[in-house]
Amino acid sequence: MEELKSACAHLGLKKLFSTAGQEYRKLGLKDTLPSMSEKDALELLSGDGNLVKRPMLFCDKGALVGFKIDEWEQFFA
Repeated sequence: MEELKSACAHLGLKKLFSTAGQEYRKLGLKDTLPSMSEKDALELLSGDGNLVKRPMLFCDKGALVGFKIDEWEQFFA
């Protein structure tokens, strides 16, 4: 849970969710996530790995989520 909190601080909550995933759609998170508390959203993420966008990287420098080659290259430059 601490890693998710840290990633949320760096990236924002919405970026942590796999918005294209079946679970995201099944739970109707497009409509409910904006009004959900950060605590509840992080609990959802930590309880269901299918909701988490991957790949996800945590390090002292920050956090990355999803795979966009240019973002990863800039991060490690």
